[in-house]
Amino acid sequence: MIVDAHVQLVSDDDVAYPKRADANDWPATPVETVLAQMDACGIERALAAQAYFTYGTSNRYLIDSAEAHRGRLAAGCALDPLSENAPDQLRHVVKNHGVRGVRVIGE
Repeated sequence: MIVDAHVQLVSDDDVAYPKRADANDWPATPVETVLAQMDACGIERALAAQAYFTYGTSNRYLIDSAEAHRGRLAAGCALDPLSENAPDQLRHVVKNHGVRGVRVIGE
């Protein structure tokens, strides 16, 4: 089995998944495109790492994508370790959304 250890998903729907104000102007890489690229390369699974410089610690697109494609994608969310509620946030996304990894990034 081939697993990509780090893909980043960027929605092409900025209304449903707004980017942070200072987001880099990277091209959209929606989950459907990433899955098609994975198929073309024979990659069976991937860890989707939160696109922090696009979404900050808003993990919605990442989680929505991983939940829609369980068995293909695992989610690695981004949390601010200096946030008072970081432990609760991590507990919530692991328990309720199946998140399997975390990027610890200070705001």
